[in-house]
Amino acid sequence: MANWGVKLSEDGYSALTCTDLQLIMSSKFNLLKVKLVGTTTGNVAHGLAYVPIYFAMSSIGGGKWGIVGQNYFAGIPYCNSTNFVSQGGGSNTSKYYIFYQQGA
Repeated sequence: MANWGVKLSEDGYSALTCTDLQLIMSSKFNLLKVKLVGTTTGNVAHGLAYVPIYFAMSSIGGGKWGIVGQNYFAGIPYCNSTNFVSQGGGSNTSKYYIFYQQGA
């Protein structure tokens, strides 16, 4: 069986001969895969049977975004086992990136 994939090695190392510790990235590693990306003021069903890893930002006005934890408006966005929940309501918008996990 052929060994196919993508490898990116550190500077000064050959991706053909280096160890896994000398790789920056390899497609054989368990990497996060993007499931959904978008913006919402409400809920978005992610279609996964578990609470996924996610990254979210809240609109802070003027076309600027604040990372979760910069709670400029009521409610911090979160994910549960069925939805990404913006908690923005009205004109408060959340931008989200939802990832799925291999083997989950």
